[in-house]
Amino acid sequence: MECVQVKAFRQCGCVGPYVPLDDLRCSLVDLDTCYNPAVRSLSKNGTFVEECRCASECVFDRYTAQVSSSSFPADKWESTLLKNTRARDRKSMEDNYLELKVFYDRMMVTSITQQPQYTVASLFSNVGGQMGLCLGASLLTVAEIAELLVFIILFLFDKCRGRKARNRISNW
Repeated sequence: MECVQVKAFRQCGCVGPYVPLDDLRCSLVDLDTCYNPAVRSLSKNGTFVEECRCASECVFDRYTAQVSSSSFPADKWESTLLKNTRARDRKSMEDNYLELKVFYDRMMVTSITQQPQYTVASLFSNVGGQMGLCLGASLLTVAEIAELLVFIILFLFDKCRGRKARNRISNW
């Protein structure tokens, strides 16, 4: 959001109403004609979001709302409350007083860490394993390829020297 607001400020020369810079705040006309359209277009622009290098959200607070109620005041507290408040009777207390308790339902923190799915070592090992499966490269196959290369080199060496290469390879 900060990156979007900086770009919008550069385009319009003013900031939105929720940014705490009173002297640079947009007028209603500037807000409607320049700032809001700039923020909307920049937020939808996929390449601009990549330019900002926005990281994933570090902290996310979520609060669930739950409402429970009961009659007020409870019978056992009625006399105590009448003495300590300015209420005249139970009806006056029910109409004018309220007890509100706000508390957390669960004291639980969820921590999410991001890790790369593939490290360099795991990537190479997976690619190598897949190549090994596809090519069927075993020690025997590697030995056969090495033998073929030796025969080709010997054949070319004999060809260059003018000897018949067949006799040497067949005698091998």
